[in-house]
Formats: sequence, C-alpha cells, structure tokens
Amino acid sequence: MIGRRRPTHRIHLPARVQPVHRDDWYEDPIEDELAAEGVKAKVVGGGTLLDGHERVKAVDIEVRCTDPRFVELVADVLDDSWAPRGSYVEDLRTGERTPFGRCAVVVARLHGHVRAELAYDHVPGNETLMAAFGEMRGPMNASGVGVIQSWQLQEESTDVVLHGPDADALVAFVESEPWFAGLTDEVELVRVTP
Repeated sequence: MIGRRRPTHRIHLPARVQPVHRDDWYEDPIEDELAAEGVKAKVVGGGTLLDGHERVKAVDIEVRCTDPRFVELVADVLDDSWAPRGSYVEDLRTGERTPFGRCAVVVARLHGHVRAELAYDHVPGNETLMAAFGEMRGPMNASGVGVIQSWQLQEESTDVVLHGPDADALVAFVESEPWFAGLTDEVELVRVTP
C-alpha cells in the first residue's frame, strides 16, 4: 500500500481490554516510553479478538521498529503496564516469539443487566459504576493487589477486568467488600490466567 509502513512486530496480549483501554494501557506507553529511551517505535495497527460470547479475549498491536533493543524494551514497558501472562512479541521478519507478562487476569462478572448509562465512561449517569471503581482504586493501589484495566458491557452481564500479580489476591480483594452492590447482587469471579 502506498504510504503505509508494514509492521515489523506483532504484540499479542491475552488482555481483555476494550480498544480505547488498549490505547491507554499499552499502545501509548509503547511509543512514549520507548521514545524516552531513544527508540523510535510506531504503532501501525491493532486488533481485538472476541470469544464466542462477544467478550474480548485478546488484543494484538502491530508496531514498526527496526531498533535491535525493541523486543527487550517493549516487554519491560508492557510488564510495567500490567501485561498478562501469556503475552508475547513476535518478530514478523523472522517469526521468533519472545514471551513476557507477569500478571494474572481475573474478571468480575456482574450478572444482570447493567444499564448502559451506568457503565460507559464520560457519559452522564455513569456515576454508579465509576463510583465503585473509585472506591476500589485506593485500596487496590495501597495493597498492591492490582488494577482495573477495563470493563465490557454485555447484554446479560458486565465484565470488570482486573490485572495483578496474583489471581488469589485479586479474588480475595473482590470478595472482601460488596464493591458492586449498587449494580448487582451476583458477582461471578472468572480466573482468566493463573
């Protein structure tokens, strides 16, 4: 294609994040933090893999970078951005895959229909879900248990995606308080990675 650069690397993350959160957590840090290291890397594409229930299963990011330090540096940058276990960087020129990722992923599935206006960021009326996240963030940061990386509204449920060093700690944290009481009485915890 004229004017389009082909990617040199594909980054695969079994992260269940919406495209807008993929940008915030992964794509922006790739360009910004590598530039700070003197490495010119350009995100040239990306994609989202859905499972049979139309939930995000994984994301890919395509990058153009010819610096030999890229693979090592991008793995470090993304590990600092809570990359899940099972992630890898693939050199599209050689087919070589380099694994990385230190975090477990747990989904807190809120059963029952959560009204759209309660779940979308930057939409009037989203106070209930955003308030729950606000209440969770302080204790999560203080304890080092993890972060809320994304959420996905489904017809019958809303998935809140949590990343942290230990799946058991994430589960214990969610079970420690009725964080989602304003939204649902039933929360199912799904361990996506160990």
